[in-house]
Amino acid sequence: WVDSAPDLLDIALLERAAKLLAPSLLQDLIAVGAKRLPHILKGISGNSLLPEVAARSLQGCGTPSCHAELFDEFRAFLGSHDLLSTDQEASAALQRDISANLHADHPWRRRFCRDASLLLPMGAVQGLCESL
Repeated sequence: WVDSAPDLLDIALLERAAKLLAPSLLQDLIAVGAKRLPHILKGISGNSLLPEVAARSLQGCGTPSCHAELFDEFRAFLGSHDLLSTDQEASAALQRDISANLHADHPWRRRFCRDASLLLPMGAVQGLCESL
């Protein structure tokens, strides 16, 4: 949004979009990670409290190459995942609550109306992967 139309940025609408999209994206990321580290992510959901660092050390979770492979899987997933594809309720809310409040020429209006995929920009993908 900031890159495509900085003069049309509306922080309240951006925060609302993030709140609608984050839960399903988190569940999808947990599913990707659980394939690689099922013994660590067993029973973890998007509503789970974060464990204390000492209680969930990454020791025993695999080799550094395993972690690099997981990083690559997250990056590939995030770089190609349509944020509107898994949560129909969130998609409907984006169309109803946010798209209707965007200027007609706003580049994201078409995406929220499901005429195009909503993909994360590569810079955001890299930043998210590094924070995981």
